[in-house]
Order: sequence, then C-alpha cells, then structure tokens
Amino acid sequence: MNTRKYQLDNYTKFLLTRNTATSALTNHIEICLSNEEDISKHYFHKFMVHNWSASARMLFDTMSEYYSTTLIPVNYTSQGDIASFYSSSLTFVLKIIKFNFMFPFQRNMYNVDILLNDKTSVQCFENRVSVEDIVSSVVSNRFNEKLELDLSNICSDPEFVERKICFYKIGLLNNFKILMIRMGRDAKILNLSYNNLSELPNDIMNFFTKGNLVAINLSYNNIMSLADIHRPSSKIEKIWLEGNPVCEDIDPEVYVKQLIVKFPRVTEIVS
Repeated sequence: MNTRKYQLDNYTKFLLTRNTATSALTNHIEICLSNEEDISKHYFHKFMVHNWSASARMLFDTMSEYYSTTLIPVNYTSQGDIASFYSSSLTFVLKIIKFNFMFPFQRNMYNVDILLNDKTSVQCFENRVSVEDIVSSVVSNRFNEKLELDLSNICSDPEFVERKICFYKIGLLNNFKILMIRMGRDAKILNLSYNNLSELPNDIMNFFTKGNLVAINLSYNNIMSLADIHRPSSKIEKIWLEGNPVCEDIDPEVYVKQLIVKFPRVTEIVS
C-alpha cells in the first residue's frame, strides 16, 4: 500500500454507531474526504444492516435512493438477521451518520452499523486497485476493434463476479462520466443485450447522442412496447430486438413501420 499515512488509520476496525459517532470523528471524515480522496478509495468499510430479509438488489436500491449516494457494494453476505457489504465511499458513511444510522423500507426503519477501515483494497482484491479502476478496466476491455462497446450482461462480467463486486444495474455506469463520454465519442455499435432492460436506459444513452452511433443491440431484454424505446440518435441504421416480448404479439408489418418512424435511417432490423 501507499506508505503515506492515512488520516483515518487510527480508526481501523472502529465500530461506528449512533453512540460512537462523535462530532470530532465526523469532522475528521469530512477532512479525509476533501484531502485524501485517492487514498480513501483503498480503504473499505463494512456496512451491517440489521433484520434485513428482502433481496440484496432491493437493499442497494433502497439505501442508494434514500441516502442519495452512488453505491457499488463489494462482498455482500447475509447471515442470520444481518446483511452486510463493503464500500470505500466516505460520502456514504457521512450520509448514514447524518440520518442517524437509519433508513426506511416498507413502513419499517432499519438500523445500520459501520466497521470503519475493516479492509484494504489489497485484502479485498489481492492487489492495490479501487472499484473505480476495476469498472473502468472492464468497460474499456469491452470496446473492440469493430468500434463496438459490448455491454451485454455487464452486471455478470467475470471480473465483477471474481472480485465479488455487486454491479447490480447497468445505470451505475452513469457515474463514470469521463469513461462513458470517451466511449460515447468512439463507439459506432452499442450492445445492450441480456441486461433485463424494460426500456432504453436514457442515462446511459445520453453519452452517445453526440457521437457516431449507428447500431444498437437490445436483444434478449424485457422490452414490452416500442414506446419504451426512445431514439438515442438520428444516425441509427441497424437495431436488434430479438428475444424481447415486444416482438411476440405484434404484426411484423406494423412493427417495422413503427420502428422506421422512430429510426428513419434504419436499414436493418433483427427481430
């Protein structure tokens, strides 16, 4: 690890609860967030949620929305009545402190405890690399010589699975703006197949509106209606929709006419 001393080293494996969260510690975390962001990415805190019985995905969505913070959890486990996961986000820690270590879900309040600095990135991933580094590497490696950005089944990428990174929805890529702006500029083909999409993810498509995207693969998702497909670019010439419910109960002639209205330049439809 970096030999520079981390300001929160004195709080290694410190159990942070509503009873131990002093104003001095909170101020210390705020200073670290401002001055040591690069270092803090390599220190992971364990978040423990009591009495959680719903799914992991529901937990991540609920906490991320309530605390208004991006969350990419690592090593989620559920044992007994405690669900736990790791994150290096000090912003997430501060939000939990601010909201008194509680969050609501289905008319109940849930308690969160935090074990500060429980692990380093080396202990989590066997080398000094951050979650941001891993995500950037995964996405970059999915850009091929055909100028295709292949984001098919991105949440189950072998790298994420091996490192126990819970990349639970494709929309998380919206937080990697520099990376996605570059991909949106260079990609001509975007493959979004096998992502369980019910509609075109506009937060992702916004990165491609000013680029040279000419083909989009939406096959084997869960798109029910053509109304759920908004035109990401006027340059689209080819679109894949096979394996979606929208293709099952519609007259092919009507289907093609509706697609041509949405994509005037389209010359090939795979359905």
